[in-house]
Amino acid sequence: MKDITFQLDGKLIAHSRISTWPKESCGNADCHALDEINLSYFSNLSIIGSGTIDGQGYDWWWYSISCALPFANHTDTRADMLLISYSENILIDGITFLNSPKYHVNLKDCHNVTVRNFIIEVDVFRQKKMLSDAGFMDHRGIPTFPLNTDGIDPSASSVYIYNGSITNFDDAVAFKPCRSTNKFCKACSSGLVEDLTITYSVGLTIGSVPPNGDVNCVKDVVFRNIVMNKPLKGIYIKSNPGTNGMGLVQNISYSNVSMTEALWWPIWIGPQQMNQPDGTFLGCDMRYMFIIMFSSGLINNVIPF
Repeated sequence: MKDITFQLDGKLIAHSRISTWPKESCGNADCHALDEINLSYFSNLSIIGSGTIDGQGYDWWWYSISCALPFANHTDTRADMLLISYSENILIDGITFLNSPKYHVNLKDCHNVTVRNFIIEVDVFRQKKMLSDAGFMDHRGIPTFPLNTDGIDPSASSVYIYNGSITNFDDAVAFKPCRSTNKFCKACSSGLVEDLTITYSVGLTIGSVPPNGDVNCVKDVVFRNIVMNKPLKGIYIKSNPGTNGMGLVQNISYSNVSMTEALWWPIWIGPQQMNQPDGTFLGCDMRYMFIIMFSSGLINNVIPF
């Protein structure tokens, strides 16, 4: 579809009845839930206005926690709030995103994307209580089980994200690899993220980048002029498991980033967490760094307090 504009100036509220939420047709009980908004194969797409999308994530988060508990016998199949895929020339302007079941804005195989004048907010106090009740807190009272409520995840090329705020307990902005077989994004590249205020979160992120026979790649990304309040991680570049092929992280720049009271690590470059969030994989260890190439980075005027 071409030249489509969605104008939102009110409030769009998703229902939270997980038992009746529609799922993909995959032939078994663990099919992924359909995303709250799913837009594919667009050219010249705009989502604009002063309105709010409320994902009603609370019940979904409890569902995710139950998947990780020892007695659980099902997998995490939560919906994203907004998935845009196989599309180009995208503008998201002025929208507030609240409490997604999983990722708030997921950009898959897209090119030429602008996201500006936005708010992404998760009820972190409610999440923290839930995680504490389920035993997913460390001795310092920091959540140790991310609920994957990422802010913006571009697997895309030519991305400009600016003038916004993000409050969550997972990646604020996470650039993820593209492959040469994709329709629009042959390599995740040419990204600029600037003028953001971030509270909590798990970082201004590259990855994770696992090795792949097609060469997973994230390159030429700039983060600048960003304020981070109490981040779990600040600057975060992460690899991930794999034994076939290689991955590449190249020309990544962070400048004028101010962090106050980092809860874990102001800067983490290397393997992802040792255990995957849902507990189903080994996670990363140091040997995976040798098939992921980290090249040509710059960290300038980063101030942790």
